[in-house]
Amino acid sequence: MKTVICIFGESEADALENMIRAFFQQLSQMDYNVVFVGPINSDMQMLQLLSQIEKLHPEYVVSWSGTYGNTTIEHRCVWENLKCPFITVIADSPAHKPSLHKQNSHFKALLYSSNEHLDFRRQISASEQYPSNGLLAPAPVFCFPRKPISRSINASPIFLKSRIDPRSIIDRWDDEKTPPESKVILFDLTSQLANLNRPATHSDIVKSVAKAVDNDWKNDETLELKLLLISEIDLMLRAIRADQVAATLLKFPVKIIGKGWENYKLNGDEKGTIIHEADWLESDHHINESLFTINISPNTPMWHDRMQRAFSCNKICLSDYTNEQIDIIPELQHCTFNSDAESLEHVCNELIHNQSNSSDLGASISDAFYEMYPTESWISQLSKTAQAIRHNDNII
Repeated sequence: MKTVICIFGESEADALENMIRAFFQQLSQMDYNVVFVGPINSDMQMLQLLSQIEKLHPEYVVSWSGTYGNTTIEHRCVWENLKCPFITVIADSPAHKPSLHKQNSHFKALLYSSNEHLDFRRQISASEQYPSNGLLAPAPVFCFPRKPISRSINASPIFLKSRIDPRSIIDRWDDEKTPPESKVILFDLTSQLANLNRPATHSDIVKSVAKAVDNDWKNDETLELKLLLISEIDLMLRAIRADQVAATLLKFPVKIIGKGWENYKLNGDEKGTIIHEADWLESDHHINESLFTINISPNTPMWHDRMQRAFSCNKICLSDYTNEQIDIIPELQHCTFNSDAESLEHVCNELIHNQSNSSDLGASISDAFYEMYPTESWISQLSKTAQAIRHNDNII
């Protein structure tokens, strides 16, 4: 029996733990011994884990978002010492928490859910701070265990989203500690990118920052500044877009579920409601009981976990799908919206007033998703990744 060790750190509403458990518990039904570990809060706990790894000889260790990937003992990578492949699955930009994107050994692989994030990570490999010492590759498309079809009476659409107040970001930029030249770049580029005739992508942000600072990714003196600017603008654009989408959705009987909405200004004539909570397991129940789920992509095209969770419940996930995603699952054209509020209003109205059709469409989309991305596929890709690491092979 093969062993896989899954490590997770702390996260809001224990999202990382619950996600990795949901994905990898499926391996237990496929003759795998799956061990879940985390969070690790002391050197003693880490030493106990390393001792356990020596005894179990796992096929690989996997972590979401890079937690514990750079662990060293006496300046040597522990995963290389143990000859144990460490696979990091990352769904965010290298500009956010850049240290988690470092590779201190070829025994650590970085798999990115977004091709734009992967391309950017390869771009900064030119620097001395972020060399590519191991495998950089696309992450497989994961899928949650599929649930039985549930048809709820008088179900409401839901928007699972914790809010970051754009004002709090502006206050941070306006702080006297922010260098004047950085402040100008942050406000100017955000204004430009927020007013495109389409949602700005991560690549748009990278190109704009490079044009404003420099396009030399070998220059370690400006690299940290560029990463900070990219991270801040990315967060601000997400925050602005979330507020815009919320304003449109509240015209309908939609439940917005998440933290941070306390200071969101309401007009008083909203048909929707806001539920101030962020519990990952409870949100699974909300998805299963919903009419459909609404998602907005985080400035990058990918199969976001909110989409995957909706599909696992045989529900529609209304989102700003790319043409590539619609080519893979043509039914998604009936539940996609563009950047303008009118597009979102139209598709919401259609789905709410045709609830029986919405339920059938959700099941049909889920069938197509699981046929395209079966569980066995991502399990196989992680095994191939571990094998490539052991052979120091950058091709999988």
